Amino acid sequence: MEHKVFEIMHQLESHHWWFVARRKIISKAINCLVLPENTRILEAGCGNGDNLTLLSNFGDVTAFEKNADAFQRAKSKKLDTYTRVNYQEIYLIILNQILIWWCYLMCLSISMMIVVALVPSEV
Repeated sequence: MEHKVFEIMHQLESHHWWFVARRKIISKAINCLVLPENTRILEAGCGNGDNLTLLSNFGDVTAFEKNADAFQRAKSKKLDTYTRVNYQEIYLIILNQILIWWCYLMCLSISMMIVVALVPSEV
């Protein structure tokens, strides 16, 4: 996104109806989830950081932003849970999670095949 767009958003995000309503919708959606204690939240592309306070109510937030000025504004929110992560680390984190879920699904699939193979068939 262009630098100027981030500046305009920074001026509007705290009070414009679109951003206020969007945060309410996000909050209600997250409240519907049954999140475990110590939930870790990744805010990918946090912009100026206006959702970080909301998200920090639900867990530990890790956020990143490519635009340096927007990142500085987000960082100025001074949340203890705010961390800047470089893109290479994010790709590794996402890849790690994908591999974990893939392994889980493969084990589940193999377990189901074994159960099906062990169940006696009616003749």
